[in-house]
Amino acid sequence: LKLGGLIGLVIAYALAGILTTLPNFYMAGKQIRVSILDMLKNLSNAFFCAGSMAAGIIILKTYIINPIGLSPVFNLIILSIFGAALYFFIAYIFKFEEIQLAKRLLKKEKINDVEK
Repeated sequence: LKLGGLIGLVIAYALAGILTTLPNFYMAGKQIRVSILDMLKNLSNAFFCAGSMAAGIIILKTYIINPIGLSPVFNLIILSIFGAALYFFIAYIFKFEEIQLAKRLLKKEKINDVEK
């Protein structure tokens, strides 16, 4: 693994984002009186969908895309579309509240007695 150049930059930004998440949650939660556990609980559906999406993309890339030998641009397009579709499919199957809210917003229904 070469850590110079673009790969090193991407790894550094990813690590910095991961390492600063909990302190950022703590400071933001302190201002609005919400605990880190409550924040993590509220984000658990998104974490589940994102983890499932990542696993699906890795499996698709490893067992289907790589053996075919497509160009990197087609890999990016196919895996991006597949990842987004898988994320929303999982959220829809598990009936996460956010998907129901998005459907209502797209239909321009009233939400909390306020027309959106």
